[in-house]
Amino acid sequence: MNLEDLPAITPFLRLYIDPPIVGKGRPRMNRRGSVYTPQKTKKFEEKVSQLALISLHAENRIGPTTLPVIVFGTIVHPLPKRYKTPPDRGWVAKGGHHYPDIDNVIKACLDGLNGVAYIDDCQVSGLRWTRVYAVGEEKPGIYLELYTVE
Repeated sequence: MNLEDLPAITPFLRLYIDPPIVGKGRPRMNRRGSVYTPQKTKKFEEKVSQLALISLHAENRIGPTTLPVIVFGTIVHPLPKRYKTPPDRGWVAKGGHHYPDIDNVIKACLDGLNGVAYIDDCQVSGLRWTRVYAVGEEKPGIYLELYTVE
């Protein structure tokens, strides 16, 4: 998906989420049989919500959009110590470094934006995510861009 191929899109939100990067945890059940979201996931989703609110407020945007949205995300992991020289920016971060699965990170971010950037994540009509290693002075974390589709 290229930006040129999309119908009338408008930048809506840019967001940087600093580490630690947390994926959506599996729902848990307590002894009484109630289902709950793990605390680590809940804190990460709240962090995403707060950062989105701050960013939207800075852009003088009030309330979540009602339009469909497209989400572009880049997860930037620190370069593992085993690499002697930094790779090119195009290198994709490989698994095996105790990184959360990319689909769980996406779910946690989208859930954190629910009710803040958009009314419900059913408005998300497109996704493009990559996972790479930080190169040079690049800060590890999650870089999100939301576009509204008109």
